[in-house]
Amino acid sequence: MNFFTRTSAIFLTITMLSGCAKTKKTLVLAEVNPPDSVSGQMDLFFANEVKRLTEGEISVEVNPSSILGDENAVIKEMMTTKKIDLARISLFTLTSIGSKKAAVLTIPYIFNNRDHFWKFANSEFASEILDEFYSGPDGLKGLFLAEEGFRHFFSTKPLKSLEDLSGRKIGTTNDPILNEIIQDFGSEAIQVPFYDLLKELIVDTIDTAEQSIVNYRSNFFDSAAPNVILDGHTIGVTEVLITNKAWEELTKTQQMALLKAGENASAYCRKICEIREPLVMESLKATGVNITEVKDKTPWKEACAETIHKQAIKNTYLYGHIADMGN
Repeated sequence: MNFFTRTSAIFLTITMLSGCAKTKKTLVLAEVNPPDSVSGQMDLFFANEVKRLTEGEISVEVNPSSILGDENAVIKEMMTTKKIDLARISLFTLTSIGSKKAAVLTIPYIFNNRDHFWKFANSEFASEILDEFYSGPDGLKGLFLAEEGFRHFFSTKPLKSLEDLSGRKIGTTNDPILNEIIQDFGSEAIQVPFYDLLKELIVDTIDTAEQSIVNYRSNFFDSAAPNVILDGHTIGVTEVLITNKAWEELTKTQQMALLKAGENASAYCRKICEIREPLVMESLKATGVNITEVKDKTPWKEACAETIHKQAIKNTYLYGHIADMGN
């Protein structure tokens, strides 16, 4: 090989490597839960899948445990400064910022069981939730739906029945539907950032809160509030979103890779929820947590029937399809 041929080959190699370097990108993902929670594990799985499917072109930097703020702060950052590219967000938070379609999934007792939820999440109607905020430069693109398990009330005080919730101070988000059902149950809704829930339970600013059973354990809520009633008033539906800016900077191939990674992460989420919930339940009982099962949810549904009706008629189309899937 002569000098010019060798030089050309070196130049071509450098050019190709430079092109590869330019395609590499790091996306910042925000998560309020710790790494060992269902959502935390799902985030890490998603990050690994993105790296695998893009052959290292895209890395996802997962920031757990509210490092980047609570969900409301994260959404604000995503829609303004764009310093956060991705986030795993509860649908309660999306409802609080004006979501109309995601709000339907937070209506109390809308899903009969886990299979009912996943039937919807894997249906064509899920795209209506995912694409709700996908417009304009400050929009958000939903990549996939997931869940953290059915949510239940837990308290520092004995909790054996619906009547026990009367007069309780329940720490909650600023989601209007959740606040309404708390009031329907005769309790006072007190807005508390997620990362402050444990502290506020300890100092008695609140005496009750609600979470999925796995999140309850992962965030050590059992250390302050060892009384749980399994009412399952809603399933903890979550969504992983990306800013329109970050999404549109990706190539079509990269976009497809993120969607496939999301599909795989969603399935992984379902799997670990089904495995971990019974294990966590056994562990909680073994450590002395008082767990009350609700065999008949009729009184609970009747107590918030007006709220259910009021929210359902806002989107009878979507509510009706979800109801039909449960029959």
